[in-house]
Amino acid sequence: MGLNIFIVDGNTPFRTVVQMYLSEYTEHCVVGVDSNGRDFLEKSGEVKVDVVLLGVNVPEMDGVETLMYLRKMCSTQLKVIVLSPYIEIETLKYVHQAGADAYLEKGDFLYEINHVIEKVKNGGTYFPLLQTQNY
Repeated sequence: MGLNIFIVDGNTPFRTVVQMYLSEYTEHCVVGVDSNGRDFLEKSGEVKVDVVLLGVNVPEMDGVETLMYLRKMCSTQLKVIVLSPYIEIETLKYVHQAGADAYLEKGDFLYEINHVIEKVKNGGTYFPLLQTQNY
């Protein structure tokens, strides 16, 4: 059964591609799309959301602030996959500690997203490179 996914990213072309991909090639339902964390938080109570694809560099309220708010105020059952244009070890560690379920480089999105969604859906996590670092 498909999950309800909300996409939050400041890059309009990327949001469009992600929405089209998820709608065309997966069983998941995109229930919302937004460009920043603040607007997402205002709308998130209006729809059932299982997974948030959250850009780390979104405007107004960045992805890390949004993640911290979600973990403080909302159910931990909400799965959060943080998206970044590139893998930065310090950001990766920070979002891991802040409670993200996964961290995915945007360049790997189409190759990895189905695997990552399944992994977090089943209670797992996905943080590339953390297992190879002294963390």
